[in-house]
Amino acid sequence: MDHATQHLVATRRACFAPLTLLLPLSMVQSTTKTSRSINHSMDRSSTPYQTMHLLLQLALATALALASAAAATTTTHLRFYMHDTVTASTSSPATAVRVVKGSAALPNNPVNRFGDLYAVDDPLTEGTAASSAAVGRARGFYMFVSRTDSTLLLSATMEFTSGKHKGSAVAVLARDAILDDVRELPVVGGTGGLRGATGYGLLRTHSFNATTNNAVLQIDMYLNV
Repeated sequence: MDHATQHLVATRRACFAPLTLLLPLSMVQSTTKTSRSINHSMDRSSTPYQTMHLLLQLALATALALASAAAATTTTHLRFYMHDTVTASTSSPATAVRVVKGSAALPNNPVNRFGDLYAVDDPLTEGTAASSAAVGRARGFYMFVSRTDSTLLLSATMEFTSGKHKGSAVAVLARDAILDDVRELPVVGGTGGLRGATGYGLLRTHSFNATTNNAVLQIDMYLNV
């Protein structure tokens, strides 16, 4: 093997070795076999043109392998409703309780204050009615984090207690501008059958009572597992 070919081989190894860290073992083994075949071919012919041709073939094979691995990821769409009850009634106990009272009232908002912190244990249901089939609980907290508007920091785990995903959970953590029509919250993890989930949730306010602070949220989650 002449000096130019040796240099190209070394360059190929430096460029493509990190890619093997992204591939399943079977793909790494397949790539290794291809590499050995290329080395054997180089021993028989040392022209730079043939070497570059083989390197292009290896790059194409690696790209196809990565695309195949990405295609194996499935997206799951879940829709459910979250019932956030701040003010209890005879039929609905409070599921969101203020544990810290904020320092200053929000503009044009007689109920909420900057710094208000609520602990949450909200039921999740299939439909909009509180009496519809239960699918889980949303447990965590939210805090009013803006001095000028009703913006929350929401941290919650959606724990599923029925259906296909019973025993699994996903976690969200993000800003929630509750007066916006649609809010996008990133999914930061999952457990059980949804372990390692990524994706996002779209939150829409289905109903809200400004006097009681009670709300029903429609949640659409798009999960990559």
